Amino acid sequence: MTEPVLRLVAFAVILASLVLLERWRPWRAPSPGALRNAGRNLLLGATGAALVRLAIPLVAWQAAQWAAVREVGLLHLLDWPTPVAAVIGFLALDAAVWAQHVASHRVRILWSLHAVHHSEGELSATTGVRFHPVEILFSMIWKVFVVLVLGIPAVAVLIFEVVLNAGSLSTHANIRLAPAIERYLGVALITPGMHREHHRPEAPARLRNYGFSLVLWDRLFGTFAPAAAPHEDVPCGLTPDRAHARAGILRLLALPFVTSAIYSRPTALIDR
Repeated sequence: MTEPVLRLVAFAVILASLVLLERWRPWRAPSPGALRNAGRNLLLGATGAALVRLAIPLVAWQAAQWAAVREVGLLHLLDWPTPVAAVIGFLALDAAVWAQHVASHRVRILWSLHAVHHSEGELSATTGVRFHPVEILFSMIWKVFVVLVLGIPAVAVLIFEVVLNAGSLSTHANIRLAPAIERYLGVALITPGMHREHHRPEAPARLRNYGFSLVLWDRLFGTFAPAAAPHEDVPCGLTPDRAHARAGILRLLALPFVTSAIYSRPTALIDR
């Protein structure tokens, strides 16, 4: 099974499982337009994936194979055992994606792209792929850079990509976890309750819980916030009234280029 097929199968299985969980234990009852919105999110994610394949010669996994053949990267120079290099590489990629997420909230041009993701007013598993195609392209270029500099083993890159997709889907899922499960999982992992805090309309809240899978970096750098109480109806989106929640696919693609201040200013400057 090739890498793209493996990732696609893993994505489909994880998404289908989360959709079933959303129906079984929803955090909030879905609105009548939830299915249409999910379709827009999936189309946006697919557009980003197509752009990546068309725009750059190597994705992260292919870059790792290229680096391994030529022994490019710090981990190849150190010649550590593959399992050790794989664990270090996985953690390095997770830290890199966390740092990219932080930058997306603090750098004007990156926030204008990332605001497409935060314009979602009704979180679901498909929100995990609701990213502007240019942001998806930038993310892949950043991961390729990290892979080449460190010489991360291809197996670690493949595992990371699957875990990243699983984390992005699950942390946005419309699932109500029992408080005990939220608490125990939250020792090491970002839970849906934690990530809902990150999607609140208020700017200070969006400067917390940047992780998609591991909670390590948020705890280490002081950006961690506990999950909201299970009964709390946490508002999500860029505005409390969720005015931008139903934007069509063309408007989502155009959002980074509009002049409205809510999309042109980084999170750190909004509501301050």
